[in-house]
Amino acid sequence: MMMSVPATAQEPATRKDEAFRALREKNFALAISICLEELPRRPEDYEFNFCLALAYAFSGEWDKGLSRAEGLLRVHPGDVDVTLLRARLLSWKKDYAGAEAGYRQVLSSSPENVEARVGLAELAAWRGLPAEAVNLYLRILAERPDDPDLHFRIGRAYAGLGNYEKARAHFRAAVRLNPGNSDYTRALNLAATSRTKRNEIRYDYQAESFSDDRKGYRDHQLSLELQMPKDIGPLILSFHRTRRFDRGDSQYGLESYPSLWRNAYAHVSLFSSSPAVHFPRTVYRAEVYQGFSSAELSLGYARYLFADKSASLFSGSVGLYAGHILAILRLYLSSDETGKTFSWVLQARHYFSDDDYLFLAYGQGSRPFDLVTYEDILVRKSQILWAGFNWRLFRKVRLRGQITYQSEKKGLDRTTVLLSTGYWF
Repeated sequence: MMMSVPATAQEPATRKDEAFRALREKNFALAISICLEELPRRPEDYEFNFCLALAYAFSGEWDKGLSRAEGLLRVHPGDVDVTLLRARLLSWKKDYAGAEAGYRQVLSSSPENVEARVGLAELAAWRGLPAEAVNLYLRILAERPDDPDLHFRIGRAYAGLGNYEKARAHFRAAVRLNPGNSDYTRALNLAATSRTKRNEIRYDYQAESFSDDRKGYRDHQLSLELQMPKDIGPLILSFHRTRRFDRGDSQYGLESYPSLWRNAYAHVSLFSSSPAVHFPRTVYRAEVYQGFSSAELSLGYARYLFADKSASLFSGSVGLYAGHILAILRLYLSSDETGKTFSWVLQARHYFSDDDYLFLAYGQGSRPFDLVTYEDILVRKSQILWAGFNWRLFRKVRLRGQITYQSEKKGLDRTTVLLSTGYWF
């Protein structure tokens, strides 16, 4: 659309260069001013008229741009560039039928015209047909695999389908091909806070060993994640079984991730245990997450009701996205009969794809972790370090591994190994 004009005479060519340079630099007011100054002397000049139509279009004066484009078509009927501009303006004005007619007119004489084909795909997306848009875009991408704008458009179409895994893949490709484009980076960062809809059944095995002579712990957890309507978000049912000091305990959980407002959702959970010798009898927990262009913030509260005491946990986090890297600072403020205590954890993740990433974290303070059992509220000062991976295998299998080392001020060290596998369906 931003065409360059060959020089024909010194003075007009210079003014045309200035007008189109202003257009490229998005100084639309200057481009309009130059064109309006020159056109009275050359009212039939194609380049000045086309430049003025473009400047009007991109400055939001769509009616003026459309009028100028239609005037050009009366003098130059069938001109491809002007027909494409007119179709684009009609699409912006939501005259999708008129825009489609313009794009198809171009394709009737030039079947491989990329801008017209992209225009039809864009119309499909705007008409609420993201699947059709994806199919049209993918045909063009097969011919132009290194076009960052195509990857960006396909990512938006996949996001419209709720397939954030593929959306992120194409946004990442757009950023890789044009790392300086802020629109591509912003889209990738926003997509990083969105969740792809899929059901999962998951099994977790955890083994803890200690530096003293106590017998190690073994935990088993089975979870079922079910996708619900968009406003409700996924629903997770879980069963957690542990055995410690030769006494077993079971915990049952219900979690949900309802959508709240734009780029915001909550994590709400309820847990109940029986006979509640290790787990709390009841846990209530809620945390609200708000996404921004390159960050995510959260604030949460949890209440733990044990057999003989209770505890509150206030939490918050700041997540920053930078391409394939996610850095998260999480803060905890605990409150129980012994008073208030503070702790923090800093975690970094490196993403290789939507589901494949490595992570490393370090924290310190009173309890730099989410409370799970009665023993956790007895911790007064500790440091914690963990590392691991999350990886997808055979398209539908997820494997997660994590090793954690925790050192308490009173001299007790513990090492925890977690292995988790899930199946998506």
